[in-house]
Amino acid sequence: MKRRLSGTGLCRGIAIALIGWVLLLVLAPAAGAHAFLLFSDPAFDDALSKSPETVNLVFSEAVDVGSASIVLSDSRGQQIEVGSTVGEQGGSILTTAIGDDLSSGIYQVAWDVTGDDGHGAAGEFRFAVGTALPSGGPISSGEPTDWTSVLPRWLLVAAFAIALGGLVGQWISAPSRMRHPDLPRIRPWSQGAAMVGLASVLFSAAVLVRELGGVSALFNGPPGWRVIAEGAGFVMAWYWLRSGRERRAGWALIVVAGAEGYASHSDLEIPVVGMVLTGIHLVAAGIWIGALLHVVRAAITWREKPSVPRELMTAYARLAAKLFAVVVATGSAMALLLVPFSDLTTTTYGRTLLLKIGLVALVAGLAVVGRWALRRRARRLTRWAARTEVAGLALVLASTAVLVSTANPGSVAAAPPPAPMGIAVPAGGLAGQIRVNAVASEGQLVVRLSTPQEGNAYDLSEPTSYALTGSVAGGTDRDDLDFRSCGDGCFVASHRWADGDNVLSLRADAAGWRGGQFSSLVAWPAIPAGDLLATAIRSMRQIETMTIYETGTSEGGSALPPPYRVTISGDDYVESEPFGSGIVPVAVSLPVPGGGARLLLGFPAARIFVDLLLDGQGRITDEVFASPKHLFRRRFVYEPDW
Repeated sequence: MKRRLSGTGLCRGIAIALIGWVLLLVLAPAAGAHAFLLFSDPAFDDALSKSPETVNLVFSEAVDVGSASIVLSDSRGQQIEVGSTVGEQGGSILTTAIGDDLSSGIYQVAWDVTGDDGHGAAGEFRFAVGTALPSGGPISSGEPTDWTSVLPRWLLVAAFAIALGGLVGQWISAPSRMRHPDLPRIRPWSQGAAMVGLASVLFSAAVLVRELGGVSALFNGPPGWRVIAEGAGFVMAWYWLRSGRERRAGWALIVVAGAEGYASHSDLEIPVVGMVLTGIHLVAAGIWIGALLHVVRAAITWREKPSVPRELMTAYARLAAKLFAVVVATGSAMALLLVPFSDLTTTTYGRTLLLKIGLVALVAGLAVVGRWALRRRARRLTRWAARTEVAGLALVLASTAVLVSTANPGSVAAAPPPAPMGIAVPAGGLAGQIRVNAVASEGQLVVRLSTPQEGNAYDLSEPTSYALTGSVAGGTDRDDLDFRSCGDGCFVASHRWADGDNVLSLRADAAGWRGGQFSSLVAWPAIPAGDLLATAIRSMRQIETMTIYETGTSEGGSALPPPYRVTISGDDYVESEPFGSGIVPVAVSLPVPGGGARLLLGFPAARIFVDLLLDGQGRITDEVFASPKHLFRRRFVYEPDW
């Protein structure tokens, strides 16, 4: 029967006394063995959220403390004064105190020891110290509103309504002008509205390119495809309006409505059906609003002929009644698709939807008053009702812009994080009780936070609210990250990674859970893993017997428990790992000084991160494993090493 291992990985704060005690009792090496390094604190390529107080090295057997040497230096190669090296637990653990707090940056540790058998051993590794960050930051509760997109989206839907509705308004007013040729011509606003719509689309495209790190973002998913289609629709509409081909311009504007429907919340819930519902809803609402605006302008301009405004409003009223029915029917269908009834009063999306429904009802009431005043020939009341109806419809468009910029609570796919751009570098670990899974790619950083169990620790029926702040130090520069929410516990920030080492520092908080700091060393640019993972898996499967020393924790910043030793075959080990199939969503490699390689493996959907250190034969020598519930570290020892 195969023997499966628990998750793997490392967290700081080694409990030195406990480790040494267990090493003496259960890790006794075979006769004639050489001393080798089991664990270090800080660890190889580790990133700490604050300056360590000591450098600790844990060996497989006692080493000669008198000849031991631990040297600490900064990224410029300048040595940093440290205390004398002290041996503990019979000399199997070496500790060197660090006097002053280390500032944020990258540091190098070089060590040189002699074992009891007279054989020497030496090595070096680096670690990073991150930047201390305050708590707070943007909140992700599963229904974020991207307020930066509200104004552009309002301008877009308003421009669409004025352009399309203006064409219909011309059609409504044409019979009156034919009967009264002396009436002045009402210049439509459709052409100018198309240009405003195009400007809004271009602004949204620029934001998308900035947030996702390149023009290629426009071709990698529905948000970019929507922008391209809408831009093309407005350009064609403007061209054909300029050429006097209103019918073709109307069809071009229908393309804009279809693009909005394609990237809508409804289409995520029910593909195609949701797109069609949204498109019909926008067309009906656009004609209702834009045609009314044109008719009101015409009625005011032609008010010297009292019969004409009445003719216009009567003709519009017949069409508006049908449009209102379509708007209500499609809006109700989409509301049932998107919002559970219990969320109508407890979520941003639900409350905004209720506000929109109230505004539509108000506008409908104003329309009834206006038609009644029209029949009673109350010109002043008719004009007031029509103008107020236009203002109310402008507010309806504003509420629509908020809705399309807010993730609806009824769908887990409401605000999917953007896809990685180019090569992606994964990272993961613990920030207090919060699990951190990050993916750095060209021009952006996506961070997913989770807690050991779903929901608030004190009320599991409520979704967890998260907060995140962060910064990146690369070279001599330090940039604060401007996160926006991309779903429940998901955050994305734009960032241009500097070539070389980047120290990522995050501060994560969650309602009902203890938050904390998380730091990671992001090497940029990384290179694709290629066949390296397959080589490592093949090498591990050929190992008949190996020994693994493992220790781990379930909370960042806490002391690790004593390590334990497991003897297992390489084949059984591979079968217990998530990368055992050789299929990994995110995989990159980094060269290691002195030979070997480092593999960074990410499973973002499962919130798993694996960091593997390989020797020159492709065997795994060290592993860090961060899962939604644990963070563990493993050290591998093979028979020739004993």
